[in-house]
Amino acid sequence: MALDTVRKINNRLKFLHRKDQYLTYKLRRLLCNAIVQPSFDYACSSWYPNLTKKMIARLQVTQNKTIRFCLRLGGQASLKYADFEKINWLPVEDRVSQCIVSHVFKFFNKGSPDYVDELFIPVNRTVSTRQGSLRLFQPFRKTNAGKSSISYLGPSIWNGLPDIVKENKILNTFKHKLKDHFLEKLLRKENDQFIYY
Repeated sequence: MALDTVRKINNRLKFLHRKDQYLTYKLRRLLCNAIVQPSFDYACSSWYPNLTKKMIARLQVTQNKTIRFCLRLGGQASLKYADFEKINWLPVEDRVSQCIVSHVFKFFNKGSPDYVDELFIPVNRTVSTRQGSLRLFQPFRKTNAGKSSISYLGPSIWNGLPDIVKENKILNTFKHKLKDHFLEKLLRKENDQFIYY
């Protein structure tokens, strides 16, 4: 699935590069959001967690190419926080995390289908009901396959989010706050070292 995604995106980027002279920045952004980003997103919470490190790196390289195309950066330009912020995208791993915890958000706000409701168990605390209602029970998993499941990753990512992000009741607001949170983490990491090439 991931290899097909990379091939599909590279083919679409080749097409866009051939038309680049006719495209404004706004059009490049619009087209990348319409025909490239959905390829990264499609069912990503099911296939991305099972990828090898090599394949994960390849997906990030593919996204980096897309961002360089949108921002008309050189082919070898290092990407920084400012580039992700300008295009309003998250690195692939954070984008997948955003998709995964969106399922958890819908679970807490009664917007998920029954089969998703069965994946998560809220933590109930007698001392603080409010605090308990914002956390999920983290299941024990021995195998890598178990640790790649949404029933494991959902609680793991969700429980690590600040309450100010989790408290939102509107999905779009939640996604914006979550994106801001991940971008802030990216900036803090960049201040230690530049990691996206």
